[in-house]
Amino acid sequence: MAPMEGVVDWPLRFAISRYSEIDYFVTEFMRVTTQVYPPHEFYKYCPELLQTSLINNVPVGFQLLGGGAHTIAANAVAAVQLGARGIDLNFGCPAKTVNRHDGGATLLQHPERIHEIVRETRSRLPASIPLSVKMRLGFSDKHLAHENFAAAVKGGASWITIHGRTKDQMYKPSADWHSIAKLNQPNLLPVFANGDIFSITDFVECHKTTGTKQFMLGRGLLANPFLVREIKAFIRQEPLPVIGDSLTNLLAEFFVACVHFKSQAYAISRMKQWMNSLRQHFPFVQDAFDELRILRDEAFVERLWTLLDFSSTDVQFVNEKIEPLVPRVFHSRAWWKTQSTQTQATQSATSNSNHDSALSKMSGTTNSDAFLEARNLN
Repeated sequence: MAPMEGVVDWPLRFAISRYSEIDYFVTEFMRVTTQVYPPHEFYKYCPELLQTSLINNVPVGFQLLGGGAHTIAANAVAAVQLGARGIDLNFGCPAKTVNRHDGGATLLQHPERIHEIVRETRSRLPASIPLSVKMRLGFSDKHLAHENFAAAVKGGASWITIHGRTKDQMYKPSADWHSIAKLNQPNLLPVFANGDIFSITDFVECHKTTGTKQFMLGRGLLANPFLVREIKAFIRQEPLPVIGDSLTNLLAEFFVACVHFKSQAYAISRMKQWMNSLRQHFPFVQDAFDELRILRDEAFVERLWTLLDFSSTDVQFVNEKIEPLVPRVFHSRAWWKTQSTQTQATQSATSNSNHDSALSKMSGTTNSDAFLEARNLN
């Protein structure tokens, strides 16, 4: 799943992983400037580090964004020492604020810097830890697409995800899958196609056009959290899954997870945000969104449970099921200092073993290509 900033946080990863057959998550980016961050900052972006970097048995990679090779590499090492199963480098974020501060898609104007960052990071990480890159086709245009791709390959990227637009194009016009096809070199490394996969039809067309066998879904998965299940059923030539009560259960669990993760106010805001995407695909959510969008506080909560047809007993059950699974990330700095000391002592004693088995835990193999091996779509 694509690491969309301000959207794909822990509660959403939790909900998606319970109701989808997704293979891999990447966190929202942690912006790196001049320092190596303390452990509590890593836990904030990736609470799964406290749970062996898995969420419902789905591995989670840690994404970094920045323009300094040495500090990016040093923070990548810190993330791995805390238990990250993979590192992803962001060269695709189109946000103006990020680009003004030497991060994200602005690096697409400088292939040599992409190479430097990837090479430095790769050289500092254990060989068993995959290092992936996410990029767009270019900044203002596509004339450096091949140079940027080659820079990441030469630097030692394990795989590359390509969003089929330039930075200036943001999310319009349609993703250029033909340009992804020109970059796809499966003999070199896996290439993940990203952009405008909202349905099985889109998926099939993207595969035919790009020739890739790996895909990263973003807004399409937000609109339909069951899309991966549907695609995999299609590939296996099985009947499409019946949604049934899964959507209402997913929304209930997401809301409760947000409450326990931060607060009720946060849960209400995030629920409105996600429902705004879900209503594109589900008429039920459109009707509910029309009612809930203007409500606040307890009025929102009471109406939500009514619309989901959840009784007080149902709500209590969901609370009791979800609450123990929520990682505690908003402790005091003193607590984190103690926690970090204990974690680092344990990991120092077992670092070699952990490094050798990192990919094995992800996929049952120590070969990153095997972990990413695509299903045969031909």
